Amino acid sequence: MRNNFGSCAAGMPRPWSATETATWPPSRAAPTVAAPLADLSLETEATQDVSLSGVFHDADGDALTFTTGSSDYAIANAFEFQGELTVAAFAVGTATITVTAEDAAA
Repeated sequence: MRNNFGSCAAGMPRPWSATETATWPPSRAAPTVAAPLADLSLETEATQDVSLSGVFHDADGDALTFTTGSSDYAIANAFEFQGELTVAAFAVGTATITVTAEDAAA
């Protein structure tokens, strides 16, 4: 007797097997940038609030936490509170503000 899976005798198990592999815990999607923030220009000693709503996307729908950083804290800094980014300018110059979104489940 012959079939697409190889030769076997009547009444004998087929000479092939199937294996299923599962990963635990299941893989989760990390947050991605959905809409990059626009550049800001601030006067010295000024602040500006920017909503982070819609800036990041998490395919799993998990809650996000944010961390901020500055390339030059003497020029500008930022902090996040409840999805609102506050940028503060301290001196004349250019600084890059970095906002990172994290998902505890990723």
